[in-house]
Amino acid sequence: VKASLSLEDKNLLTSFKSKYIPQELDDLRFAYSSALMLRFGTLRTAFQLRMASRAVFNVVDEAGAGVIETDGIQKALKMLGLDEVAEEDLQYVMNAFDDDGSGAIDQQEFN
Repeated sequence: VKASLSLEDKNLLTSFKSKYIPQELDDLRFAYSSALMLRFGTLRTAFQLRMASRAVFNVVDEAGAGVIETDGIQKALKMLGLDEVAEEDLQYVMNAFDDDGSGAIDQQEFN
């Protein structure tokens, strides 16, 4: 898989591996910068989009359960700059991602 990455993606991956800061802080910082990149459309490849969405998911999944519920979706939307989301819109987003109807979104559904 690594051989199919673009040079830009390989450099991005290398820079993430070389950081020496606490993992929790790194995850949070990367998630917020990823949310900004998602918001403003500066991600250029599928790999970058996957990495960004995974980072946001990991931060909003505070319990580490591998799933997020409505409050996690609300937090993710806030990271994207959508502070005031109506309850019916929040439920619409939840239903759009919750493919199996479990009431929660796992990482595979989120990506």
